[in-house]
Amino acid sequence: MIKGLNISKKYKKFELQPTSIEIDKGEIVALIGENGAGKSTISKLICGFYKPTEGQILFDGRDLINDTIKERAEKIGIVMQNPNQMISKTMIFDEVALGLKVRGVPEEEIKNRVFE
Repeated sequence: MIKGLNISKKYKKFELQPTSIEIDKGEIVALIGENGAGKSTISKLICGFYKPTEGQILFDGRDLINDTIKERAEKIGIVMQNPNQMISKTMIFDEVALGLKVRGVPEEEIKNRVFE
């Protein structure tokens, strides 16, 4: 379970007011709202791209504040609204294999898992 407790973010001329969110394991959540409402900011705070100005983000009761983006990515995923923002390779095989390669999975296992 992810809990964001009174998280806020201040930067430039924007301020995300203290906000709380709770997402249970396996739950699919869509953040909707007008432009500038803070949807992307909340997502980036949870994923670790931004550090909160205040508050804490908990995963199974443990504060994630000192976790790296890579450590958070082992537990938390995000799907962008525009899939073109997520694709970095020209071949589908390479795109699917990329996450496994950066985690040091052996080539033969990568091949088997991608084809599977």
